[in-house]
Amino acid sequence: MEWLRAVSGLASFIGLVIAVALVLVVLHAAPAFFRSAARRRMIRQWLPALDAIVILGAVFTMIASAGADRNTLLIATAVTAALILWWLRFALDDFVSGIVLQAELTIEPDSWLRIGGTEGRVRRIGLRSIVLETEQGDRVIVPFGMAARSAVVTSSAPDQTRAHTFSVTAPASTGADRAAAALRAAAFNSLWSSIRRDPEIELRAETAESLQFDVTVHALADDRALDIEREVRRRAAESWDDRK
Repeated sequence: MEWLRAVSGLASFIGLVIAVALVLVVLHAAPAFFRSAARRRMIRQWLPALDAIVILGAVFTMIASAGADRNTLLIATAVTAALILWWLRFALDDFVSGIVLQAELTIEPDSWLRIGGTEGRVRRIGLRSIVLETEQGDRVIVPFGMAARSAVVTSSAPDQTRAHTFSVTAPASTGADRAAAALRAAAFNSLWSSIRRDPEIELRAETAESLQFDVTVHALADDRALDIEREVRRRAAESWDDRK
């Protein structure tokens, strides 16, 4: 009857594997059933630990069903736990580093941080990582373990600017380089222009009589973009009149 015992053992093993697979599928599908985005993120962050618990329980159950003694069970459980901890070492490192980092440094949403070579506004603080939004709008996930090994600098946010583009026509006799320099100086010296972001001057068309430029300025306030445009046109026209 050995073959019956072997078949029974194989069937039990297959059933256990299927049960574990179903539990893991349900765990990974669970976040979709919550309306709260914060709760979904929290569950996803704990999924690796939950997976480890399910797998450890399955191994323990399989060994116990094989009729092993207590010492064997303890050894197998310790080895399995050690393997799981080794597998989760990066997640644990990030989690512990996050606790230490936040205990030493006040990190709040919307604060401005520079971590190593990455600088941006804090958009989300998780259990294992922090999400920064750069000035260009990109979102960067920085693990706490990486942040703990880098220089973390808190600072004020850079100018929150609004880009505004308009066209300016200059006399061809001015010369493209001189006209572009005059437009750049006029835009940069405006009271309402950002000093952190240079104006952008692009030559769009050139004829025998005129030069057409696209000028992009970065206003410190939404309602000041047209003021900058008017000032750029006035200063540039004065510069061209002086060269006549």
